[in-house]
Amino acid sequence: MGRRVTVLLGSAVAVGAVVQVMLPVLSIAVGALLVFGPASAAVAYGVVGCRRHVRAERGRIRGGWRAAAVTDALLAVAYLLAALSGVLASPGLAQLAGVVAVPAAVTAVVMLWLHAPSPPDRFTRLIQLIDVAAVSSALFMVSWHLVLGPVMATLPESSRAAFLALMLPDIVGLAAALVLVSRTEQHRYLHALSLFLAALTVIVVAHTITVYNQVHQLPWYANGAGAGPIVGGVLAALAAHARLPEADGTGRRWFSGPWALLPYVPTGLALAGVVTLYARNGTLSPTLTWMLLITVVLAFVRQFLGLVFVRGLLRKVDEQQAMLHFQANHDTLTGLPNRAALYQRFHESAATAGPDTCTGVLMVDLDGFKPVNDTLGHAAGDALLVEVGRRLTDSLRAGEMVARFGGDEFVVLLPRLDDPAGADAVAARIADRLSEPMSIVPGRAIDVRASIGIATTTGGDYDPDALLHRADLALYEAKAAGRGAIRRYDEAPPGHGVPALTAR
Repeated sequence: MGRRVTVLLGSAVAVGAVVQVMLPVLSIAVGALLVFGPASAAVAYGVVGCRRHVRAERGRIRGGWRAAAVTDALLAVAYLLAALSGVLASPGLAQLAGVVAVPAAVTAVVMLWLHAPSPPDRFTRLIQLIDVAAVSSALFMVSWHLVLGPVMATLPESSRAAFLALMLPDIVGLAAALVLVSRTEQHRYLHALSLFLAALTVIVVAHTITVYNQVHQLPWYANGAGAGPIVGGVLAALAAHARLPEADGTGRRWFSGPWALLPYVPTGLALAGVVTLYARNGTLSPTLTWMLLITVVLAFVRQFLGLVFVRGLLRKVDEQQAMLHFQANHDTLTGLPNRAALYQRFHESAATAGPDTCTGVLMVDLDGFKPVNDTLGHAAGDALLVEVGRRLTDSLRAGEMVARFGGDEFVVLLPRLDDPAGADAVAARIADRLSEPMSIVPGRAIDVRASIGIATTTGGDYDPDALLHRADLALYEAKAAGRGAIRRYDEAPPGHGVPALTAR
């Protein structure tokens, strides 16, 4: 946290503590002025900072700062009315201050929602709404146990709905703020949002404590309620004015990772309070029972949807891994296996081949590809390679494989031949198939041929590179013999040091 912000915030807490200590010896009028006057001035100063951001920003962020300005303006008016109610001893002004503060909780949520990144899909938005509902339910249970329940018991039945209508926006607003800020990753204004959340929390807690004090016939400022408006007002002003550090490039939050756990704090407190209350009294009120049931149901629904979401993510990860594996092992143009896939298949074939297994390799090189590429363009050349790959694949049987080796060169792996002559038959079939005219350009038939080099070996203990080298030597001789030639690399007969290259 910036040093200036730390100093200002520490000063506000210190001033609030001093005022809290002084309030018992001051008159109601002086105490109200001392608490609510500076608080009103602080949030009014925050309006000025928000207006500055409104002029500088665009889009959602601009709308967010407008909502922040409205929030601060409403709080400034509410605090001013509270100060006047103390000076004039007017309960009506105090009630009006409470009414004015209610929409401030709503506009604060709007501000946080506009600043936070939009959920990427409806599913995420639904999860967010369930989280807000669950946290609201937990906060309501805590508030009901400490404040709302005792207050409702003292109110006439006709006034209870109005009282809840005044308190519920604070509860839902604080819950929404907790969820939104905890879900917001690194953000240009995340630091300001965090301070706004802290301000909203302090203000709502102070308001709740004030109601608690009234129920228990305590002074309005008791239990720290006197310091709350001062600290909350300064936090709101800091959020709009303080120069806070920008998000760093590490992807971490300024308020570190534990902020993601914020929404679970009220839930834990609510459950702990309910357990304690039940252990003490052996029973729960109908309201707490229903709210506990709602919270548990929401938690189960959230967990179920979370599992669905995780399964969806895992499925996407599997699909991406499969796609990456395919891309790593296949040629991007033709879709045929590439060198890496070819060598993997070589090793698999060698590992499973028996001593009498015959393995063949055909090295296929197109004759006449360069003129097509030069005269008709690279697009026609690419289309020709795709068509050649398709015809090669159609010419093979199950278990046989064709890979693009590079340029206009292809390799065919024949892992289960009955005898070396089987490779000759496959080569002849491929040569015939590739010699058929190809209509890759409208109105024009392309005539290409393929030179093929053949190499075979028997047994499983062979070197793929050596086998490819022999096929390449045979291909070299085939190219030298003319278009569409086929040559085989034969091992040297016993007593001869030079292998034979024979026509096929």
